[in-house]
Amino acid sequence: MYHSEYLGGNQYRLRIRDNHPEDLKQWFTFDKRTKTIRAWTMRDYAISNQNGVAYAIGYAAVISKFENLQYQRLRWRAGETNNIQNFGKSCLDVVNRVDKNDQPVTWWTCLKHDNQGWQVDQSGIWYPENPKADGEKF
Repeated sequence: MYHSEYLGGNQYRLRIRDNHPEDLKQWFTFDKRTKTIRAWTMRDYAISNQNGVAYAIGYAAVISKFENLQYQRLRWRAGETNNIQNFGKSCLDVVNRVDKNDQPVTWWTCLKHDNQGWQVDQSGIWYPENPKADGEKF
């Protein structure tokens, strides 16, 4: 998943893309305190519904400026479905169940289909303790 075109109102559309780890627009991180998924390149932006349509089915999933709104809070439903669900109980969904680059992501009724299953890296990123002595490898 990555954020792409600007939609106005401090929001950017989410789409799917083949994995390109060097593209930081594909990196997101879960903020446990606020229960939001934040864009790596714009940490003050969170995955949410399109502005003005909180919990509506079939509307674009976007990243928008974090405003501590209920519809920006998400749940990771690990296990059989691996879906990402908002508090309106809609799931992140790839439109038309098409697995190709640039397909838009929307909020849809949770159906346990593969287009609503997301792979989440739960290992995190490990950084060495600092400072390291000169010449010491990590």
